[in-house]
Amino acid sequence: MKLKFKKINWLLIVSIIILSLGGGCEDKEINIACGVEDPIRNLPWLAELKYDLNSNETISIAEVELYVQNNMHFFYISQSIQDAYDLPAGFIYNCEGEILYSCGGNQPSDPCQNFFASAIFVKSLWKK
Repeated sequence: MKLKFKKINWLLIVSIIILSLGGGCEDKEINIACGVEDPIRNLPWLAELKYDLNSNETISIAEVELYVQNNMHFFYISQSIQDAYDLPAGFIYNCEGEILYSCGGNQPSDPCQNFFASAIFVKSLWKK
C-alpha cells in the first residue's frame, strides 16, 4: 500500500508540473496575408487606403475584411457614405491592390454575390 501511495503522489506531482508548464503557452493570432505579416500596415496600397478611409469625414463607417478563395487572399473594403444611395458600398481587392469587383450600390447586378458564395471569411482587419 505504501508503494502504491508513493506512485500516486509522484504521478500527481509530475502531472501538476506538466500542466503548469503548458498553461503559460497561448495561441498567438497569426496575422499574415498576401505573404506579409500585418497586411493593414505592410501592404502600402492597403495602408494608404485605410488612412484615406479613416481621415475622410464623409465616410461614417468603414471596414477591411480578409477572405480566402481558391487558396488566395482577398480584401473586402466596405464603406458607408452619408447620403450616397447609388455609390458602391464596397470593393473586393486582390493582394496587388487591384479592384476586382464593386459591390452594392445602384448596379444592374452585383458581381460580389458570386464571390461571397464561394469565399471564406477569415477575419476583420480594421473598423472605423
